[in-house]
Amino acid sequence: MTVTLSPELAAIVQSKVDSGRFSDADAVLREALDLLEEQEKLARLRVALAVGEEQSDRGEYVEYTPELRAGVLERVREMAAEGRKPKTDVRP
Repeated sequence: MTVTLSPELAAIVQSKVDSGRFSDADAVLREALDLLEEQEKLARLRVALAVGEEQSDRGEYVEYTPELRAGVLERVREMAAEGRKPKTDVRP
């Protein structure tokens, strides 16, 4: 893929390389894209936390107990045995 940067962006990238922190322009752009991905994940997490807080305020929650955790893990094992994967946003 070829990317054309404005002179201003190219100067920023070059200054990052010149600083010695990055070996080349690809490394600068890779870091920038990694940070963008991290910001997007953080934004999704904030939304999920806000939803969870609203649900908690309404009393819509289940207390996390060792028994609940054991039940969740058992369901995950059953799903794995059946070849099904849990949703990526579900964590025990």
